[in-house]
Amino acid sequence: MDDCAFTLLVPAVAHGLHRVVDPEDACCEEAEQTAARLRPALEQAAGASVDVRIGAHEVLAAVEDAVNDTRYDEVLLASAPHRILRLLRVDLPRKIAALGVEVRAAA
Repeated sequence: MDDCAFTLLVPAVAHGLHRVVDPEDACCEEAEQTAARLRPALEQAAGASVDVRIGAHEVLAAVEDAVNDTRYDEVLLASAPHRILRLLRVDLPRKIAALGVEVRAAA
């Protein structure tokens, strides 16, 4: 079996007017805190070091950037409950699969 490498991608978070005016400037503190909270459990589950990447504030753009920058065999998508995404009419797994990578959505 080949070795696996894992990357945790956390989109940057913009709040309030920053979401409209300058989302790229309202960057990384919250995303870095989220990554720091999630990384230990992922590394334990993976049995190896996990790379962390802070992406664009818009989730699909963050995934597109990552997939265009590095080759990934598979994306494990953990996001808001599926019913919320359905209400928002967002089919993130299908959109990510359209980038040419296999997708598994976590419940």
